[in-house]
Amino acid sequence: MQTKILEIIQFLIVEINQVKGSSLPDIELISRKLLDKGYSEKDIQEAVNWIVDFIEDRQQLPEPVSGLAQQSGQIRLLTEFERNFFTKEAYGYLIQVQELGLLLPRHIEQIIEKCMMVGVEQISREEVKTLTTQILLGREFEIRGKSVFFHPGNETIH
Repeated sequence: MQTKILEIIQFLIVEINQVKGSSLPDIELISRKLLDKGYSEKDIQEAVNWIVDFIEDRQQLPEPVSGLAQQSGQIRLLTEFERNFFTKEAYGYLIQVQELGLLLPRHIEQIIEKCMMVGVEQISREEVKTLTTQILLGREFEIRGKSVFFHPGNETIH
C-alpha cells in the first residue's frame, strides 16, 4: 500500500512542476486522473497531505534541495563501482526521485549505502522504490530480508 502513496506523490509532484507561473494545478482534475488509475481517495488524500507537509518542512531546512523547494539542478551520479549494484532501471529511478526533489542528498547516500551492503546482485527498480518509500514515510529499511532502522529526525541508521 505504501508504494501506491509514493506513486501518487510522484504523479502529483510531476503535475505541480508542469504548472507554469504562479497558478495552481487543478486538484479536482488531478484527483479524477488518479481515481481513474485505480487509486483510492484515502491514498490520494494521504499523498496530498504528505506533499503539503513536505513543502512546509522543506521551507524550514537550511540544506538546499531540488524539485519543489529549489531548482538546484544537482544530481548525485553514481561512480562506476556504485553502478554495479543497480540495474539500469533502478539507477534511472534514483535519478528521477532526485530530479523531483523527493529526497535530500543524504537520503540518496543512504539508499546507495544500503544497496551496496546487500551484496553482489544488482538492486531492482522496485527495491529502490521500496527504500524511497521507507525513507519518505519513516519506516524500517528492509532489503532482501536484511533489516536496519531509519529514525526520522536525525537521519541516523542503526
